[in-house]
Amino acid sequence: MSYIEKYCAFNGRFVAWFLVVPNTALVLLLLLGVRSHLWAVAAPLLGIVGYLLVITWTMVYRNWPTGIRVDAEGVRIGAVLSRRARRISAVHEAWGLFSCPWDGVVSITVAAEKAELDRIRHAVALVAPTNRWGKPMNSRLHKGVLTAPFMRAALVVQVDPARATVPATSASRFYGGRRHLDSGVESAIWIVPTRRPRELRQAVQRSPAFRSTAPTLPEQHHPRRYHL
Repeated sequence: MSYIEKYCAFNGRFVAWFLVVPNTALVLLLLLGVRSHLWAVAAPLLGIVGYLLVITWTMVYRNWPTGIRVDAEGVRIGAVLSRRARRISAVHEAWGLFSCPWDGVVSITVAAEKAELDRIRHAVALVAPTNRWGKPMNSRLHKGVLTAPFMRAALVVQVDPARATVPATSASRFYGGRRHLDSGVESAIWIVPTRRPRELRQAVQRSPAFRSTAPTLPEQHHPRRYHL
C-alpha cells in the first residue's frame, strides 16, 4: 500500500479563481493603461485587483505544500515532501508535517459526498487558515485540519493524539499584534483535500482502520463575525 499526492488543494476551481482570474485581470488592466493610455480607468481598478491579489496569493501560499502520503508506515499529511520537521506559524499549518503510525489511526475514510463536505465546512472546530483568509472570532486552530477552498473531496483521519506527531506551532499576529491566531490545540480529526478521491480510497480501504463514512463531526456553525 503506497499512495502519494502533491499539491492536493490545487483542483481546477482553486487554480482558476486564485491564480488564473486575478492574474489575468492584472495583466489586462496593465495593458489597458500602457497600450490605450486609459490610466484614469485602469488605476482605480488596479487598486481593487491589487487588494484581491493579496488575498489570493496568500491563500495560494498557505495551501502550496499540502500533500498526502499513505504507506506501510502510516499516514502523513501537510508538507509530505519535507525531509525534516520544521516549526511553523499558525497560519502556515500546511507547511508542517503531520504523521501517525497505523496503530494510532482510529479510523480513516475519503469524504466525497456533498452532505459530508458541508458538515466539514460548517463545523467551528474545523475552521482552518488554509480555507479562510480571516478567522471567525473566538475560534481556535485545530492542528491537522487542512481544508481548502473549493474542496471536492477530502481524506478524513481520526487519530489518537498520543500516537500522532504534529509540528511545533507558534501564534500568528496581524495588524501590529492587535489580532492573533493562537498556536492551537492538537485535533483528533485530521482533514486534507484530495484531487483523486477514487485512487485514494482504493489505497486506504486496505487499512483495517478504513470506514465507509466520516467520524462524527461537530454540528456547530461559524460565527458570522470574522477577523481579517
